[in-house]
Amino acid sequence: MTHTPNHPSPDRVSEIVVPTADPDHVDAASSVATALAGRLGVEVRTVHADATEVVDAIVESLTPTSVAVMQSEHVNRWSGKRSVAEHVLDTWGGLTVLVGPAFVDRPRSGPVLVAVGNPAAADQSVEPAAHLAAALGVELLVVHVVADPIGGPEHEPAEAPTWLDSVTATGGHASTIIESNDVVGAVLDLATELASAYVVVASRGDRSTPRPTMSRTCSGLAAGAEQPVAVIGPRAAALA
Repeated sequence: MTHTPNHPSPDRVSEIVVPTADPDHVDAASSVATALAGRLGVEVRTVHADATEVVDAIVESLTPTSVAVMQSEHVNRWSGKRSVAEHVLDTWGGLTVLVGPAFVDRPRSGPVLVAVGNPAAADQSVEPAAHLAAALGVELLVVHVVADPIGGPEHEPAEAPTWLDSVTATGGHASTIIESNDVVGAVLDLATELASAYVVVASRGDRSTPRPTMSRTCSGLAAGAEQPVAVIGPRAAALA
């Protein structure tokens, strides 16, 4: 069965916005923003975010066609209470690039990895990830993690679900299936192994996932990734 996205085409990205507490300070987010803006052919706008009501101040500075690039030292797989970037992402719901505490600023020529867990996530993230990969001049790899079954080494390898076959066939994208009970760890290991340029994941733009009993995938990826993590919110602008 062919899987067809059912969401309207968004407007194209028009700017990169870097919220900062100190406009004169150049951090890793500024470096990532400058490089991404050059690839997309848009300008970078730095926004001073006052310490009081910081989330509202950042969200009000963004437009529907902004990409927010934010450095987060407090993004956490298990708790989002201390991460301003997470709260902005949830409130705004646009396209946000998170530069986490494990980020290493070095050139990477590996593929953009887009992690998809279901058809809705694929609808939301694969096309933007493909445009990002094209802008960066690298390949795109669609990654789907399935539970590692108990039964020893003789078990049959997992097969791609039909919706994933449809996604990759429609866009001509490469894909891989990873068997693991740790989605975040499996994607991060692969990103490190392949020297991926970016990791991409969809976000629902809410806090409906209970923590600390369950981790949040986008937060876990941002917390552990050596590369920038592009989070495609439900109101993300198009990259092409």
